[in-house]
Amino acid sequence: MSVAYITINLDDAMSLINQELEKKEWSPARELLDSGIPASYESDEYPGLLLQEFPDGRLFSVDVDIKSGEVIYLKQLK
Repeated sequence: MSVAYITINLDDAMSLINQELEKKEWSPARELLDSGIPASYESDEYPGLLLQEFPDGRLFSVDVDIKSGEVIYLKQLK
């Protein structure tokens, strides 16, 4: 009987886990974008910013006027 041993680097394993978790966190935004609807979200790639992405790939940093609900486009990032 033979036994196979697999050595896993902890950093590699954590990276794979984090990638899978990130996919799951993005799923609501991805569903909106795939449906042709812009999605707003936060991302570690742009810490501290609220982002709005459009189905065509444009990405903006945005702010929202609390009183009116108006989205204010601050800067185009992509």
